[in-house]
Amino acid sequence: REKRREARAVKAAKVKKVKPAAEAVAKADRATKVRSVVEVAKVKPTTKVERVAKAPTKADPNSIAPAKDPEQPSRFIPQAVKDEIFRRDGNRCAYRSPDGRRCDSKWNLQVDHIIPFALGGSNSPENLQLLCRRHNQYKALKDFGKKKMCCNSGKK
Repeated sequence: REKRREARAVKAAKVKKVKPAAEAVAKADRATKVRSVVEVAKVKPTTKVERVAKAPTKADPNSIAPAKDPEQPSRFIPQAVKDEIFRRDGNRCAYRSPDGRRCDSKWNLQVDHIIPFALGGSNSPENLQLLCRRHNQYKALKDFGKKKMCCNSGKK
């Protein structure tokens, strides 16, 4: 896993350096295509340009996805932040028992909010930690209670 993360970080660094030049070439090509289509079809230039301007663009997967409403925080955690959390926590569960022992599990790790997102916690690296599935479930039970977390709690 660590090798894949390092390779992804190197690839992201290369893409960021090359991307602006590639985008400029793509925009220039798109503009010449629009002009040639407009000239051949003899259609109003504004209609073709508007259609090209409304075309969806592909976002960078490492960027922070903008929320639909700026007031609403997003649950999206960028891969670069996840990689930082994995490096910081040493690719193992960060749970510490009351007597101070740390869990050594490296299996089924999940990124967890120290202050839960549902209770106003942010997606900053300082508020994120790695937990194994069992400790993540245990923390959720502590934070929200058995009634909220168990699916059969209200049924008889």
